[in-house]
Amino acid sequence: MEKLIGPLQDRIEEWKKTAALLDKDHAKEYKRSRQEIKKKSSDTLKLQKKARKALNVSPPHRLSSV
Repeated sequence: MEKLIGPLQDRIEEWKKTAALLDKDHAKEYKRSRQEIKKKSSDTLKLQKKARKALNVSPPHRLSSV
């Protein structure tokens, strides 16, 4: 049984470091993705407002009756 436990205990620190690194990388990627989504959402709202404003400001089209 000791032959099985010994090698695993030697790797615990390596696994902890790997898990911490993966967690850190995931947190960075998650934060970056959230920022991208927020920016695109904000840009979309700005464009929607601009489009609404353009529709409200444009002169009405009149059909000429000939």
